[in-house]
Amino acid sequence: IGATYNANNFALRLIVDTINKKSGPNLGDVDDTVRVTLGGSYDFGVVKPFLAASYFKDGKVSAIPGADANAGVYDGYGVVLGANAPLFGGTLKATAGYLKADEQNKADAAAEDVSRFIVGAGYEYKLSKRTVVYADAGYGQDDFDNRDADKPSYFQAAVGMAHYF
Repeated sequence: IGATYNANNFALRLIVDTINKKSGPNLGDVDDTVRVTLGGSYDFGVVKPFLAASYFKDGKVSAIPGADANAGVYDGYGVVLGANAPLFGGTLKATAGYLKADEQNKADAAAEDVSRFIVGAGYEYKLSKRTVVYADAGYGQDDFDNRDADKPSYFQAAVGMAHYF
């Protein structure tokens, strides 16, 4: 379920979604995942900042890379702040985000709570109405409770071209 509001250069969006986990095989007595996201942006012309926040309940562990495959479900929140700005005929993009997720249904001493920080930047240039070239890079780091030395980090970069039909 979603709702969008647009007025002049301002946009606001609310999304509420759920995953029906009880309909899958061998899942037992599990609660459905629920997520609520609110985000907005304002186009100032020289820069278009955006901010979004999301709350989730009973999220699957597969959504948290690096977490124990036998771990339970997570409750938590995430926040992302970013901006797009015109530069040399293209668009410069930057973003930063933070996630905090607490593992549920385990004693505090055994729970693998996680906090995550991410940053990214990119550039997009339109070669034509339907063709764009891009380059981007991002970095993230996780911090798991109950794993003193384990702070996995990851880096990703991409360069490419997309043509839209």
